[in-house]
Amino acid sequence: MAFLRENSGEGWDCYKSISYDQGESWIGLFRMPLPGCHRPISGLLQSGRVLITYRFMQGGKGWLGTWTQNFFAALTDQESAKAQDRRDQWTRILPVDFDRSPVADLGYSGWVQFEDGEIYVVQYIVDDAPKGQIRGYSLREDDFLLAAE
Repeated sequence: MAFLRENSGEGWDCYKSISYDQGESWIGLFRMPLPGCHRPISGLLQSGRVLITYRFMQGGKGWLGTWTQNFFAALTDQESAKAQDRRDQWTRILPVDFDRSPVADLGYSGWVQFEDGEIYVVQYIVDDAPKGQIRGYSLREDDFLLAAE
C-alpha cells in the first residue's frame, strides 16, 4: 500500500495505490476517506490495524498559517486499506495537535509502537516558538476506539 500526499491545494481525499507483488507493480489511484491528507506516514500496529499520521490541509486560499495548522492520526483496518471503493472503507480520525502561530506550519511526522502498546508520535510544529520545534505525543489504540466488552 502506498498512501499519497494531497498536494493539490484543494483538500482532496488521500489517494492510494496497491501492490500485490511486493512493489514490483502497482494498480490504481483509489480514494480513501481521509480528506486533506498531506504527508501521510503509515504502518501496521500490533493489533493488525493501520495507523496513519498526517497534516490536514483543507485547501482553498492560503498556505502557512491558513491551512497548515492541524495534525491528525487516523486508524483503519487492513481490509479498508486494500479496498478500492471509498464506500468500502472506514477511518477514525483523531485530532492530535493544533498550531496557533500566525505562520503555522506542522507535520513531517513519524511514529513507533512499543511492546506495551504505547504509540509514540513525533512531528515538528511552530506554535509558540519563533522557529519550528519537535513535539512528541503518547497514544494508545483505545484513544481511537474503545475495546468491545
